[in-house]
Amino acid sequence: MPSGTGKTVSLLSLIVSYQQFYPTRRKLIYCSRTVPEIEKALAELKRLVEYRISCAETPEEKEKEQNFTGLGLTSRKNLCIHPEVSKEKKGKVVDARCRDLTNTAVCEKARQDPGSVDICDWHEDNLNQET
Repeated sequence: MPSGTGKTVSLLSLIVSYQQFYPTRRKLIYCSRTVPEIEKALAELKRLVEYRISCAETPEEKEKEQNFTGLGLTSRKNLCIHPEVSKEKKGKVVDARCRDLTNTAVCEKARQDPGSVDICDWHEDNLNQET
């Protein structure tokens, strides 16, 4: 499909309308391959919500429309909390370092011989909570 034909905003319009009609069904997980695509979808969502607020006819409708949260979760580079890895400027470097610190074989070696290899403590803590 060609770009600029309104595919994203059409999809978001349908979903937001559905969510407003069924308030218990409020979670949408929108996945995309690249950070720019997610940023574009979030910008479309923001414009859509602003439009819906401007069209609200009563204070109650306006409040209902304003009670909408959109959250973009993107790339390791933007989400990493590791004190050393998060200082890296390039996404590919962050990805590589993250893979090095979370590799299954590396984590297993760290369990068998603590301190022998560097691992991501946050990743390991999360894995330990799941088991």
